[in-house]
Formats: sequence, C-alpha cells, structure tokens
Amino acid sequence: MPILLAIETSTSACSVALRYSDGSGHRDLWLHSEQPRTHSTALLAMIEQLLAEAALSPTQLSAVAISNGPGSFTGLRIGLAVAQGIAVGLELPLLPVNSLEVLALTAQQQLSLPPGQPLLAVTDARMGQYNTACFALLGSGQRAQWLAPAALVDEAELLAQCAQHEVLTVVGELDGITALHGSAQRCQPLQPRADAMLNVAAHGYQAGDWPRREQVELLYLRGTEAWQQHQPIVAPSPR
Repeated sequence: MPILLAIETSTSACSVALRYSDGSGHRDLWLHSEQPRTHSTALLAMIEQLLAEAALSPTQLSAVAISNGPGSFTGLRIGLAVAQGIAVGLELPLLPVNSLEVLALTAQQQLSLPPGQPLLAVTDARMGQYNTACFALLGSGQRAQWLAPAALVDEAELLAQCAQHEVLTVVGELDGITALHGSAQRCQPLQPRADAMLNVAAHGYQAGDWPRREQVELLYLRGTEAWQQHQPIVAPSPR
C-alpha cells in the first residue's frame, strides 16, 4: 500500500493528512490549523507530527498530494513550495487536486448528503468575488462529478447560480453572504480538509496519472483583467 501525504492550504486554514498501512488495512491521520498567516510555520511541524505518530520517516513516503487552487494566493504558494520541496528532494510523484473538489469531497465526508444532489463549493477570492464550482457527490470513496467548471463570480452571480437549482447545498467560506441563506436548501460553512484528498491521490497514484513535478501549477481564476473589471472568468474542468 502506498504511503501518501496530502497538503491543503487554499484558505485561511491549512491541514495535512497521511495514509499508511497499519497491518490490517489503511489508516488515515489528519491535523489542521486555523491560525491565520501561519501556514509557513505550521505545515512542516504538522507533517513531522504525523510522521512521528505513524512511526514513519519521510523517505518512506510514496507520493505527495497538493491542493492546487483556486484559493488564497499566498497559502497556495506556501503549500506548493513545501510539497515540491518534499517531492523533489525524495523524487516522489506530486499529485495536484483542485481545491474546490477538495472542498466538495470534504462536504461528502462531513455532511449527510444523498448521492447525486448538486453541491456548490465556494471560497472567498476577496475584492467582493468568490471561487465557485458545482458538483454532484457520487458516494464515499469516489471523486465528485463536475456539473459546472470553476468560475470567479461576484455575489449577484453567486446567487444566480443558486437560483438555477431547486435543491442545492452550498458549502465553503460563506461569511458575509447574508442573502445566500434564503436561496439554497442548506448552507454550511466549511473548510477543505487534506484527508478528503487521500482517495483521489490513491487512485491517481495507482493509475500512474500525475504530471512531472516541475509542471505542477497553481490555479488562479483572477487575472489582471479580473482585478480591474471584475469580469467572470471560467476555468476548464479537470479531466
């Protein structure tokens, strides 16, 4: 069984997770920090703590999974720097996972949602804008199905997305969007968790489906024009 490390830093919170064999099957460990602006110091300490708890050394890792955006500009860069440092130093595969899918998979773990029900994942992009993507959850252990690609929207456009669905669950960074609570069946503040990436990472590792380490890029939906004009920007759906 591969030993997988996952790193999630796309929001103000950051988390790490570790999957390894305990002799009878796989075991997942998870740590998180909600202290703002501490990603650079918290990440390495949490990774060391997880490896120590599992009685493993970094050289025993099989691959590193990284949440690669969209999300916090600084947080994502810190996460990728740590992940690439480990992956390059130990010559490990680096497995990118879209941060909005990580949020959707976190909701799948944490909430009791029927399979197939649409879910809108939302993170705060600042400047009155939000990163969003719509998914259908397919069940425990499976990837989320993309119903609409990731997009950068303002509050009015976010509410319009919600109005397209009779039944919808909205999860993520929802503070300050007061009108949202009247437009969806369920609204749940939620942060993406690194342990939600582990099944995706395991499938990618087993399939040999990963890019070259130096080719892993961060996904930012806001470009220069978006900063100036606040135009919606749509990113292609993952394969």
